[in-house]
Amino acid sequence: MTIKFQIDATLSQYTNNHRLSKVNGNTVGDCLNHLAEQFPGLKTVIFDNDGKLNSSIAVFMNGKFPRIEHLLRPVKDGDELTILLLSEG
Repeated sequence: MTIKFQIDATLSQYTNNHRLSKVNGNTVGDCLNHLAEQFPGLKTVIFDNDGKLNSSIAVFMNGKFPRIEHLLRPVKDGDELTILLLSEG
């Protein structure tokens, strides 16, 4: 299914200035991985060397902040994800 992914202005430097992308996936984590596939430069910013979500990244689902362990949360048509950079370090 296709999910809208809004991208923080700070992160848009890694997405060729795209602030909105459509991704596919069944979970929040799937959608993040698809976003990283679309914009490979973004992958090293949002994931650490072990493939876990970087602590400086926040992902909101429908305006709510699920905890990191909720990356397995299912998404459905009409859901909207937002990715934010909390800090540069």
